[in-house]
Amino acid sequence: MKHKEKKKEKKTKKSSISTVLYIIALVVGITGVTLLINNIYLFNYTVGQYVSQGYSASAVRQSLLLTQLLPGLAEPIALYGGMAFMLFAVGKINKNISKYFLKQNESDNLIEIDDAQEVEDNNLENNDIDTEIESRNNIIDGMEESISTELNSETIQ
Repeated sequence: MKHKEKKKEKKTKKSSISTVLYIIALVVGITGVTLLINNIYLFNYTVGQYVSQGYSASAVRQSLLLTQLLPGLAEPIALYGGMAFMLFAVGKINKNISKYFLKQNESDNLIEIDDAQEVEDNNLENNDIDTEIESRNNIIDGMEESISTELNSETIQ
């Protein structure tokens, strides 16, 4: 029973590391999306400020597009999206490796159990063989006694 409980504890512990990585990846992804929305809002606010100062909206958007909006969009996607993707991938890899090692551990335990069962079976077979040899030795001893008594009775006659 203790062995089964340990297996369950190990399984949940290994999967919990992957779960933590997934949660961290989700938080990083949400942070990236929030920063992306913030940059779009900041772009629109800046365009509104320039337009209120008297500049034309198309000229302001054209000039701020390459200097503010594209870097503001690319940065959160590249940094936070990349980190979230890497954390998710590491979580998946960790989960697969944990499953592999768990299967290896289980197969090693099964081999140990099979080896122990084989040793026990060999001991039982050896005990059976010893019992068989002893019974045959008793039969042989009985035959030797009967032969020796027959020989003694023949020599006496």
